[in-house]
This record gives sequence, structure tokens and C-alpha cells, in this order.
Amino acid sequence: MFHFPAIAFAEELRDIKPPVEPRSDLFWLLLLLVVIALAAAIYFVWQYFLRRKNLAAANQIVKLPHKIAYERLERLRQRNLPAQGHVKEYFIELSDIVRRYVEGRFSIDAPEMTTEEFLGSLRQSDQLSNVHKNLLKEFLNCSDMVKFAQYGPSVEEIDNGFISAKKFVDETRPVEILKDDI
Repeated sequence: MFHFPAIAFAEELRDIKPPVEPRSDLFWLLLLLVVIALAAAIYFVWQYFLRRKNLAAANQIVKLPHKIAYERLERLRQRNLPAQGHVKEYFIELSDIVRRYVEGRFSIDAPEMTTEEFLGSLRQSDQLSNVHKNLLKEFLNCSDMVKFAQYGPSVEEIDNGFISAKKFVDETRPVEILKDDI
């Protein structure tokens, strides 16, 4: 018998298998698991840093408004701006110290108001005595003269401005009760 080479070769060949399709449900399941794991990791890292930030904020000592004012007044005094010819900057800083103290102590939005608005809101407030309202009015009007009207105060007026600011803080700060007094 005579065999043709093509026939002999054909007997050794097998059918071609069809292409294997990847299981699409397995791919999507793995992708979903990766996305969930990534989202969980991001969430836990975010929570970790948020917790650290909150703990750091909770551990900070909150300073009372009068203590902040005293510190700022002392730093301003040490800078000695009037001696350097910076009287206007000195009064800007001095009035800012008083306004921020009033904001912290009495919850009045003093830094954002004009002097007239601020004094108008104080007239209706019973948080300050008339003596303190007048002291504040004189101080702020003097500061405004220097800041806006190009007024050149004397050395005595500069010193009185600082003394008035400190006196206002001294007389309006909350009374501290010591444990020995109880």
C-alpha cells in the first residue's frame, strides 16, 4: 500500500482547540476586591492621620485672651517701634491687640468692625461698664487719629496708649479664683 505523505501527516494532526476565553466574572471579582482593599487602606490611613491631628489639637493648651494680650503687649513693647519712627505701625498693632482681646474675652467681632461700628455695638452691650467703654473709646479714637489722620502723637500720648491698652486688659480680664480661696 502506498501512503501519501499528506495522509500520514494528517493522521498525526488533531483538531485545533477553540480560543479560551478568560472568565470575565473572575476578572471583575478580582478587580472589585482590589478596589475595595485600596479604598479600605485609604480610609484607615485617613482616619489615622485625622485621629493624630485631633489628639494634637486636644493636647494644645488653650490660652486665655488676657494672657495672649499680655504676651502680645510685651512683644510690642520690646520691639520699641516708636523709637524707630514707626508710630503708625505701633498703634495699628496696639489697637489690634485690644480688639482681638475684646473678641476673645467678650465674643464681639471687634477686629472686623470699624471703630464706629464697634463702639456702637458696645453701647448696647452690658458686658462692659461705662468706665471701660469710655476708656476703650478714648483709646480707639486716639489710635484711629494716628492710623488714619496722620496725627503725630507725643511721647506721652504714645505711652498713654500702651498704658490704656494694658489697663483695659487688666480691669476686664476674668477674676482668677485660687484653690486656696475656696
